This record gives sequence, structure tokens and C-alpha cells, in this order.
Amino acid sequence: MKWSDIVEFIKVKDPSFLTNAQGVPLADIQKVEKQRGLKLPQIYVDFLQTMGKHDGGSVIFGNNYLHDFYNLNQLNPDEPPRSKRYFKIADHDETNDMAYMSTFLDLDRSDGQDAPLVEDEENYPKTITPETADDTNDTLSVVLESRVFRYFETAKRKEELSLILHLSEYKDGVDKTSKPGETYEEYMAKLKPFSPKSAKERMGQIMAVLEKYGLKLALPELPTYACMSRADLSATVDIAGELNLIAVNLSRDEKSDTDTIVDDLEKTIPGLKVYETWHKY
Repeated sequence: MKWSDIVEFIKVKDPSFLTNAQGVPLADIQKVEKQRGLKLPQIYVDFLQTMGKHDGGSVIFGNNYLHDFYNLNQLNPDEPPRSKRYFKIADHDETNDMAYMSTFLDLDRSDGQDAPLVEDEENYPKTITPETADDTNDTLSVVLESRVFRYFETAKRKEELSLILHLSEYKDGVDKTSKPGETYEEYMAKLKPFSPKSAKERMGQIMAVLEKYGLKLALPELPTYACMSRADLSATVDIAGELNLIAVNLSRDEKSDTDTIVDDLEKTIPGLKVYETWHKY
């Protein structure tokens, strides 16, 4: 997926929106890359040139997070050298107690186009390390595509429904009963390793059902995320590997055949169940 795909999607949904966004000149981005001795993934560089200074109000990284490229890269004179592995792309808004984690690109795992995201409670002079970095199990492409799709499409629908498919399977011979005081780590230790291949197959099956009812990809499919739509209905399919599940969200303007779609999904995909029934945004 390229950032240009998202830009074209935004232009179709709201032709004037990008006039409110403010980008960063490529020369300024390259200056920071040279100063830090690193190379940023292409999708982030392209994003910065469109809305790296201001996102036009789309709160691309969340309501309580700031992503101004200049503010994030303003160095204090006595600041220790910043990590070449982790590059901060969003910081918590210190005026809001609900946000406290900063978001970083993990450049050691970048493929040049995209990069995984990690979080940490980094506050100067504390520096993020591999031991403190919390893997989000998302890449920048997934976050950009999912947030843009929600802002420009699903959030404008009238109602939303969620389905969940648990991918967890217990290891042979383990006690499947939940014991009092059992921690999340203890529960996860009972399960077989998450299978990305199996999850991707299930994701494809879910998308095939949605395609039967006229939903088509709205943006390019990603390895763990897809967004689909038709005139009156939107859908997202998201593999949440850290939770061993697939989440399916449907957003509609009117009832039409949506109940039939939900029934078909539950009948076709073993284990897929409604988690939260239709509700208003």
C-alpha cells in the first residue's frame, strides 16, 4: 500500500479536506535523517509531506496525541543521543491525562516502505530501549489506513456491529478451566502459538462472504487488515495477533440486508460470533 492510495481515497471522500492539512518539505525530513543517521520508511516520508505539520483535524494517531514533525524533532542542547532504532512519530498530549504513551517506528524491522510500531512511556531524559518498547503488533500502514477509513467513512455511518473470531487453541493436555487469580500471561501460556497463515486464511474467507453482498476493497488489502465498502455499508477485517483473534466491524446507514450478511458470516465461518450488536456511534 502506498500513501498515494490514501490520498486519493481522501480526495474522493472530501475533495477540500487536504487544503486544511499542512505538510513538511522533503528537505527538512532529509535533514533530520542525516542528523540522526537513519532512513525513514517511504510511507512515513510521504505522509509527512502531506500532513506532517497538521493533519487537518483527522487526528490520525488518536485524539490525545500530537504528531508535529518539527516539535518531535526539536532537540534539547543537553539531550543524550537519540536512538537510531526507534523514531518517535506521535507524542502524548501532556495536557490530557488519558494519553501517556509515545509511538515510535521500529526502524530495525523496517522494509524500507513500512515499519512496525512500538510504544513507550518515554519522557525526557528517559530514552526508549528494546526492554521498554511495547510492540503494538501494527505497522504504520495499518494505522494510517484504518484511521483514515474510520474517519472518512465508518464514523459517518449510523450504526456499528462487531463480530469476533477467537483463534486460540489450547495446548494438548493443559487444564482449560480458568483458575481464581489466573493472570493473562498464565492464560496465554496454555495456548498454542498464534498461526499467521491460519489467520490469513480465515481473513480471506470472511472477505469472500462480504464480497458476495457487493462489498469491495476501499483501499489496498494489507497483511493483517482490510477495509471494504458499498454505498450503504462498510466493513473492516482486522487480525489482532496479540489477542489471538480476528475482529470484524460492520457499519451501516440502513438495515437492508445486513442481518442476512451477519447470519451468513456466522454460518460460514466457524467460531465467528457477534460481540457487540448494532449500536449508534
